[in-house]
Amino acid sequence: MKIKRILVPTDFSDHSKSAMIYAMWLADNHNAKIILLHVVLPGTGDLDIPVISAGETMRRVNSAEEILKIFLDTSKKALVDMYKPRNKAQIIFDVRVGAPVHELIQSISDNKADIVVMGTRGKHNRLDDIFGSITTSVLRKSTIPVFVIPEEIKSPGARTIGFATDLDPADAVQIWKVGQMMAPCNPVMRVIHVCTDDEKEHTLSLEELKEFLAGRPLPLQVHFHEIKCDNVEEGLRGFVDDYQLDLLAFHSPQRNIFERLGHHSVSRSLALFSKIPLLSLH
Repeated sequence: MKIKRILVPTDFSDHSKSAMIYAMWLADNHNAKIILLHVVLPGTGDLDIPVISAGETMRRVNSAEEILKIFLDTSKKALVDMYKPRNKAQIIFDVRVGAPVHELIQSISDNKADIVVMGTRGKHNRLDDIFGSITTSVLRKSTIPVFVIPEEIKSPGARTIGFATDLDPADAVQIWKVGQMMAPCNPVMRVIHVCTDDEKEHTLSLEELKEFLAGRPLPLQVHFHEIKCDNVEEGLRGFVDDYQLDLLAFHSPQRNIFERLGHHSVSRSLALFSKIPLLSLH
């Protein structure tokens, strides 16, 4: 999978700034274009006088365009302090008016985006903490891969990436896609399956997964790990720490990224893995 267009929604928070820095790093490795998206909530004004409401909305749009320029400049400066870009990324602005999730999904289609890179929390205009709910909604509704970037990330990079599998047959293709997607970053990939005492019989074994990928060589090292733990999330957290993963990927068709693995809410699961970027594949 070649990344040509990266969509980055921003609410100008520190969380979305971290996402923008990560997106610029990805764009540099893939020579990709970035679409920087901001969604303006419609002005209410005096609901009996539409002209006032429209005028307020237009002022918000104009203000957002100016703030986007400042946001981009500060993000570029922060990136240079962490990483020296090799290429100059093409970055365009996309300012829309409407409901954030709807407009974000529409922007994916309109801009033919290959991936979304977004933060985990923040503010959107005057609504506190809405960005967290936007992130989880996008994870459920997006038809393209979504990177979720925590504010705490110290610097962009992907020397070691993990793919958590529950041995679903579809995971084989998704692992291959992640390998192709991240190959320009030259990482080591570790495929992890956590065995629990009460897990059901799988239609695919780890050995069969190895055989599938052996027949479709990836341009990076791939290692396979099967670990035993009573709790899937605890097993994954321990693996993330032990192997110092820089990115953790999951396959999540039509469901949240942890539903098949841990049967917990998205918000709780994101909190458990808040120190490294997550990649949700669809």
